[in-house]
Amino acid sequence: MQTPLKILHVCSEVASFVKSGGLADVCDALPRAQRLLGHDVRIVLPMFGAIPTQFRGEPGGACEAVINGQAVPGLVRQTLLPDSAVPVYLIEHANYFERDELYGDYDDNLERFSFFCLAALNAIGGSDWEPDIVHCHDWHTGGIPAYLKTRLKSDSVFAGTPSIFTIHNIAYQGAYSMERFQSSGFHPSDDQLTPLTWKGNINLMRAAIGAATKINTVSRAYAEEIMTPQFGHGLEAALSDRRSDVSGIVNGADYTVWNPAADPHIAKPYSPEAIAGKLDCKKALQERTGLRVCDAPLFGMVTRLVHDKGMDHIVDSIEWMMDQVLQVAILGKGDSHWEDALSDAAARHPGRIHITVGYDEALAHQIYAGSDFYLMPSHTEPCGLSQIYAMRYGTVPIVQRTGGLADTVDDATTTNLAQGVGNGIVYNNDSRPGFQNGMMRGLNLYGNEDKLGQVRRLAMNADFSWDISAQAYIDLYQSALISE
Repeated sequence: MQTPLKILHVCSEVASFVKSGGLADVCDALPRAQRLLGHDVRIVLPMFGAIPTQFRGEPGGACEAVINGQAVPGLVRQTLLPDSAVPVYLIEHANYFERDELYGDYDDNLERFSFFCLAALNAIGGSDWEPDIVHCHDWHTGGIPAYLKTRLKSDSVFAGTPSIFTIHNIAYQGAYSMERFQSSGFHPSDDQLTPLTWKGNINLMRAAIGAATKINTVSRAYAEEIMTPQFGHGLEAALSDRRSDVSGIVNGADYTVWNPAADPHIAKPYSPEAIAGKLDCKKALQERTGLRVCDAPLFGMVTRLVHDKGMDHIVDSIEWMMDQVLQVAILGKGDSHWEDALSDAAARHPGRIHITVGYDEALAHQIYAGSDFYLMPSHTEPCGLSQIYAMRYGTVPIVQRTGGLADTVDDATTTNLAQGVGNGIVYNNDSRPGFQNGMMRGLNLYGNEDKLGQVRRLAMNADFSWDISAQAYIDLYQSALISE
């Protein structure tokens, strides 16, 4: 058995406390899975105003961060990840985190998250627990690997501590004008120790890429993609320079939450061996969303309404969809342009298209359970959890071959099905005709009951549990400990 590690996850959202997307699911499930493997795992995140009072724990002391040359005080609260023994430290600062949005387009975001990172390290450094490894998630925590290489390189607690930096989405980098450099907590001379800037801006993701012991992203395909100009968002050269330290680990799914056999949110439980309940879930979804109760194939989506998710293909295909026999149910929020376009489509086609703008956890589960097909026409998708959830609910994903979608969905071709694989529909042409062709394949599959049943069973039996991914991260940590 491996020697237990002391692992610190630093992240900006955890689903049990606060959530804006898939990052929260990962930062909730991965620590739980690693704890079950016998490791001492702890989490630090900001105490956002959106965190319910009952989850805020007990006051645990003070912390501080030196920002703009001044010590900025904060507080630490301690609690547990619900239904687990994973300790959670909440960094409290009302002015930074008691706001309407988690991230928003706030002028002081660099200062907010620099404070969080420095205060998190200060809080842990002042405790009686020292991590063996610090695992940082996305740009909000990108300063930490660089702090470890600069201002904390001789620290009594953190000197020599290796760091892992996980890129969940390289499009969001934490880049800010050099006029704000002092708000980052770095000294100008720190840029000589590790790269902090890119294209004349301070860039927290660039800083992490240069300073982290190991870099990973959330699928093997995406790890390769981000080292190309098409997907690297300008950081492909920096990543390529560290190619030997870049890897991909596919996210897992928490099947205690996403399980149609025991889901309290859906109309009737079902399983691969007893699938009949899925029809009850479809009827319940139609009734809740105002879609006509009928046997038409139902295509669902739970997504951020942004261009990267392929909203252009969805909106541009609305009238084509309405020429087919089908229904569409969408839950999501994002850019007002796409929110308005989809709301207009639903108004023009009542009973056939439904859009709920916002996020509703119960409705999300109901869409996964009640839909026949799940649409993911993403232009880029680091990993994606939605297709994994959809498969567990027997809802056949229709995806564009990119990133984690390529790693998790096997195309249900005749050849693949004959070999016992094929848990979804994959199309290769990232275009409106390509997307429509994928949907047409779904319509044809719906008309073949035996084949649809086979694909559904393969999808529901696909295993993307966190056990495998959690161990892969432990192996990555071990390699980082050797490297450092």
